[in-house]
Amino acid sequence: MSNNDDELPLSELLRDIAIVEESEKYKKIQCVNPNIIQNRFDLWEGSGHFQVLQITYQSNERKYIAFRVDNNGICHLGLYMMEIEKRVLDAAIIFLNQVMNVFRFTFGQSLNIYPKLCKTTHWLLELPNSYEEFLQRFSRKTRYNRRREVRQLNEDYCCEIKHLEKEEISTELIGRLIERKSEQYGVENNVILTASWVLPVYSSISDAWVMYLNGKLAAMTFYSIMPNSSDAYFVSIAYEAEYKKYFVGNMLFYHSIRELIAKKIKRIYTGEAESDYKKNAHCIKNETCGGVLFLHYQN
Repeated sequence: MSNNDDELPLSELLRDIAIVEESEKYKKIQCVNPNIIQNRFDLWEGSGHFQVLQITYQSNERKYIAFRVDNNGICHLGLYMMEIEKRVLDAAIIFLNQVMNVFRFTFGQSLNIYPKLCKTTHWLLELPNSYEEFLQRFSRKTRYNRRREVRQLNEDYCCEIKHLEKEEISTELIGRLIERKSEQYGVENNVILTASWVLPVYSSISDAWVMYLNGKLAAMTFYSIMPNSSDAYFVSIAYEAEYKKYFVGNMLFYHSIRELIAKKIKRIYTGEAESDYKKNAHCIKNETCGGVLFLHYQN
């Protein structure tokens, strides 16, 4: 980790790096934009202690990174969809190495691209002020086809869509989502079915939209939304195979977008899977970085 000769010295860019006090960490973490709910370890009871690193630039601008050191000595960095100037992040990593005595660091969906780490993609949907503005992103033909699909569904079924808040989302509903993903992708290839992923992720769910046709479950979609946040995090969507020809998954996805716009949500982070519905909704494709970074030394 070194600076190029033509760069300004780090001291002219960086004022201070420090771990904030325990009493301040929850307040400071709210300064992170986007909200760090997708780093996951920082939100759940029993998932391990986390701390907050405050990086202060000479300009007084501040960045906050949540991090957790697990029992194996790996430091997990809360860099979800964040970008910090590489020299400053290098300094922060060295600081954590010296303070926490760790030499392995994980990056999760960071916008900082490091050599030798895995590159992947992450999708972001930016929302306008109204659903009518959102619809203008689509061609006239696409808008017509969507209305036609809705009419056809309503002619064949009595359609009801319910919004569920966290306390209304049953374990049975989550269980059916997992079953549908297993049927669709297979257990071996489906990260949503791994024990280390399922429980933490679903504890972060705050909202769900569920579609019923003639009183029978047809589709479901889940989100994580932090209080007082303009960011929403798409967790998953599934639909019953018998209703596939009605495009119920797409219908429910766009219905949830309509309601999220009404809730003043400005961004939906839709994860790394490359799906047609994300492309069709005009999600923005970002290059992100993940994996484990090893320092060449350990204190």
